[in-house]
Order: sequence, then C-alpha cells, then structure tokens
Amino acid sequence: MPEFVKKLKDKREQLGITLEQAENDTKIRKDYLKSIETGNFEQIKQETHIRGFLKVYSNYLGLDQEEILADYKSFKKELEGEVEEEITFKEKLVDRMDKNQNILLIFTIVISGILAVGVLGFVGNRVYHLIDNPETFNFQPLQRIQQVVGDIEEEVDEELEEEVEQDLGDDLVDELEEPEETITELEGEEEYIEQENMEEEGIEEEREFSQTEELDLKIETIEDTWYLVIVDGEEVFEGSTVTGEVNSFLGSEIEIRIGNAAGVIVIKNGEEYGPFGEEGEVITQTFSVTEDEEE
Repeated sequence: MPEFVKKLKDKREQLGITLEQAENDTKIRKDYLKSIETGNFEQIKQETHIRGFLKVYSNYLGLDQEEILADYKSFKKELEGEVEEEITFKEKLVDRMDKNQNILLIFTIVISGILAVGVLGFVGNRVYHLIDNPETFNFQPLQRIQQVVGDIEEEVDEELEEEVEQDLGDDLVDELEEPEETITELEGEEEYIEQENMEEEGIEEEREFSQTEELDLKIETIEDTWYLVIVDGEEVFEGSTVTGEVNSFLGSEIEIRIGNAAGVIVIKNGEEYGPFGEEGEVITQTFSVTEDEEE
C-alpha cells in the first residue's frame, strides 16, 4: 500500500470520521473513498476523477493537497515502469514463438508438397496405363448407365406432359374466380391502410404531448471540470469536460453532480443559472419542469 494513501486513512480514523460521513460531506462515493485508501485506483474510471477526488479528500481531512498529489504522481510513474518491463518480457516471448511457428510452417509446406507430387505421380501413371492399353478397359458399365438414363428421361417427359394438361384446365377455373377474390383483397387492404393511418396520427399526438412535458437543459463548461447527469432517474452522462464544451439534455427532472461548482453554468429553457459555488467544491443541482432544487 502506498504511504500517501495510508496517510489519508490514518488521518480519517484519527479524526473519528467514518466512510459514510466522509461520503456525505465530500459527495464522493463510499466505494471510491475505499479504493483511494487502499491504493486500488483501477476502480476509478478517469484520471481526472482520481486527481479531483484526492484534492477534495485531502482538503477535507486537513492535509496538504499538493503533497498528496505529488506522492500520487510518483506512485503512478513507478507503476507505469513495472508495466513497461512486463510488456517487454511478453514481447520477447511472443517474438520467439513467432519464429518457431515460421519454421513449423515451412516444414509443413515442404511435407505437403512431397505428398502432393507423390499422389499426382501415382494417378498419372495409372491414367497413362489405361490409355496405353484400351483393351484392358471395360466399357460395358458405361453403356448400361446411358441406357438407364435414357429410360428415366422418357418417363419424366411423359409426366410433364400430363401435368401441363391438368394445369391448363385448372387455370381456366381460377380465371373465373379471380375477380371476386381481387375485390375482397382490395377492400381489406383499404381498411388496413386506414387503420394504420389512424394509429400513426395517435402516436404523433402522444409524441407532441410528451414533448411539451420535457425540460430542455444545456450545460456549458466555463472551467475544466467533471460532472454526472441523471435524467428521470437514469444516469446518461459521466465524464470530464473542457472549457467551452456544451452538452444538451431533455427530461422531466435532471440532476447534475458537479465536481467543480465554479466550472459550469446551466441554461434552462433559455434562462442562465450558475456558477453554483467555489472552485473545487462538489455540489448536486436538480432541475425539473416545475421547480429547481439544490442539495
């Protein structure tokens, strides 16, 4: 365990603060705090989140945030060096395996070529022997096969003629019945099209009604930050944004958890809100169709 994360955990326990209390005060999830205190930074998705959490958490515990961030940078460089050495060993192992595979492939091709030449030589010798000695070849089986094929062709021709005559008689009856069936099919298709149009009009009216109940919200970043957006109870965005970036969201209720309260402004239906606090402050802001609520 790195020394600087042990320092964070010892300080929290010295102050008598539980992880649940730290979560409520800093707005940083409990599992993220536990990952920080154990040095398991892989559980946190973004590098910007790690730095932001370390900054907020060290300030919360009364520790020097610059010292904590410097210790984290040193820890990360050591970790990247170990990963690079492991990758180099794997590359050497894969390179040696590739060379062995090339030798095996060449050997397989050579053996296959030798076998192919042997088979072709044997077949060619047998064919040449038959051509050179035609009296040894018995043609009677071929003649018998030709006779059987001829008989089958005659039977097929007779059956086809009978089927054609029968089909012509059936077609005359079908032509007399087709007009009534055609009229019935056309009437059925008209009723189906009319019903389908009514359903589409109903769907369009429902869509227009639902659109009037949605909130149009734009989040503009005025200082690099990260934030989480929950629309109608569903998480739709989590990530870091840069100055000048604008993201739009639609919904009846939109909750925004901001890692830098001074980093964003919100435009709700054309009206501007924010900034919502000081730099580095973590807050949650909720907007709805009828009211705005800040936690």
